[in-house]
Amino acid sequence: YYNLASTYHRVGLANKDQQLVQQSEALYNQCLDLAPNHTDCHRGLAVLLAESGRPDSAMRLLKNWAASAPRSSEPRVELGRLYQELGQPKVAEQYLDEALAINPADYRAWTARGQMREDTGDLNQALQNYQQSLAINGQQPNLYQRVSSLNVRIAQNALSGQSNSGWTAQNPDNRLRRY
Repeated sequence: YYNLASTYHRVGLANKDQQLVQQSEALYNQCLDLAPNHTDCHRGLAVLLAESGRPDSAMRLLKNWAASAPRSSEPRVELGRLYQELGQPKVAEQYLDEALAINPADYRAWTARGQMREDTGDLNQALQNYQQSLAINGQQPNLYQRVSSLNVRIAQNALSGQSNSGWTAQNPDNRLRRY
């Protein structure tokens, strides 16, 4: 159900086919009826709701999931991601903090936190958050690429005098910490 919902979602948006989008929403809901804690299905439905002009419904969906799964970090990670995408970074950060308080080994929370830091220009903290995520789950090839790209950006900033790391030609001992 999830895979079909996701496919209809993408194709429906790409082709501006409202019928496929509606079918996608119905399939996401069927998926959640069968697997109430399916993280990707919650994420897909929340994104669909937000994209179709119903961000309040998306938030309600994720908040209800969080209330029904108080010991799970996943709903809070998804709330954090969605709030970040909707331009509310302070609220997003609160949800990611809650997720990490529940499960400090949630690699998705560390990745989301890294993305927030990267979006605000705090490249060193983003790098540390990404590295924490990779230390927990090394099976994230896209994140390895992001870390490489971030290392290049940090080095370029250092060379151009826009250092985010504190490393300058005058202060070469304040380098990035490598793990």
